[in-house]
Amino acid sequence: MLLKKLLVFMSVAVLWVNSNVTVAQSYVSHVERCGQAFTTSEELKDEKFARSYFALQDAVERRSIQQFNSPKVIPVVIHVILGDNNINQDQIQTEFDYLNEQFELNNTNISFCLVDTRFYDEDELNSWCGLPIYCYNAVQNEIGENTDDLMEVYIGSWPGGTLGFTALPPAGVGVWVRDTEVLDPDSKTLTHEAGHWCGLLHTFSANLSGGNYNCTSALTETFCETQGDRVCDTPPTAIDWSCQDACPDIDEVDESYMSYAPDDCQDLFTPGQVNRMHAQLELGRADAISNDICCDLGACPWDFDGNGWININDFLEYLTWHSLTGDCLPADFNYDGIVDINDLNIFLIHWMTECGTGDEIGDVYFSTKDLLTLLESDLVNITWYDVMGRRVYSEYGDLAPGFYIQVEEYFDGTKLTRKIAIR
Repeated sequence: MLLKKLLVFMSVAVLWVNSNVTVAQSYVSHVERCGQAFTTSEELKDEKFARSYFALQDAVERRSIQQFNSPKVIPVVIHVILGDNNINQDQIQTEFDYLNEQFELNNTNISFCLVDTRFYDEDELNSWCGLPIYCYNAVQNEIGENTDDLMEVYIGSWPGGTLGFTALPPAGVGVWVRDTEVLDPDSKTLTHEAGHWCGLLHTFSANLSGGNYNCTSALTETFCETQGDRVCDTPPTAIDWSCQDACPDIDEVDESYMSYAPDDCQDLFTPGQVNRMHAQLELGRADAISNDICCDLGACPWDFDGNGWININDFLEYLTWHSLTGDCLPADFNYDGIVDINDLNIFLIHWMTECGTGDEIGDVYFSTKDLLTLLESDLVNITWYDVMGRRVYSEYGDLAPGFYIQVEEYFDGTKLTRKIAIR
């Protein structure tokens, strides 16, 4: 009988309160209809909010550049206010999946978890005014959760060129999206508004109070961390509705989701924007990113590929999460915020068993060894591969820190092969 014996070992080396409303616009209209400047100036008349808002921005600006942005999961409740267009749950799920795809496309380490979708008729709401930028607070008070530990999305019908609006942290204003954008498979409006909710300004923003640059004033920006959109890899520029640069002397980032470029141009959160979102979330939306409502991993979380058995494919998926820290990680089986040796031990308990029954699959075994134990063994002629599948030098001193799989094959008690590989 051919028996494969797998051993796992690890080498360890020292190793806005109603605020600052931001509005997305249709690019076909070249008229600035954004309500951010007016609403921000009105909200900043409230001294309590003004102190909170500017204190948060100061804290973000003092923050050192992050070397690593821990994964964050944001729970979401969607409110669908049915008016001119009937929208169903399948369309909502498609739009929500598209939101996560856009954030994943840019390796943001930010994802969204759909907690609930609720449907209403316009006629049922006492607070509905037909143009929610003027009554969003009343609508949210009537149907919203109005807590700091969720992102609430409101979808409804309204006229005009405004496609969506929301507010920057730490405001409690939800994310508002016109229903036509949900029906448009290419719309980036929800992604744009989610970027605002996570703390991003427009790429053409001149200040925190809602003002915009023009081609002349954009050239006067001297310190990118405290001026404009507070992001250094999105050059200051004028407002623009095209895929071309608005100003002849500025190479703008047209493809940013936070511009007003057409949807087919937008596909980017810059590294600087990603860092700013993480800082704003950690400082201004802490309750949302620490909400564990989405952290139920299910009855058999170690079965990553969902085939009913815990096998080598599940182990390889586990390795992609090992050593990461953050909330709601799929491999954080003990919910302590880090995927470590404790989670590996939990995984190994279920190794080669069937989900639900615990029945064993067969002749494959796992054990853990550290590098010191490995060096004391008689391993010879081993081929080493790194996590990208490339061959690496076989001397132990050049072995990169990490997890490796030692595969030993036996036939009738005779060892045939032994190698270490990971894909």
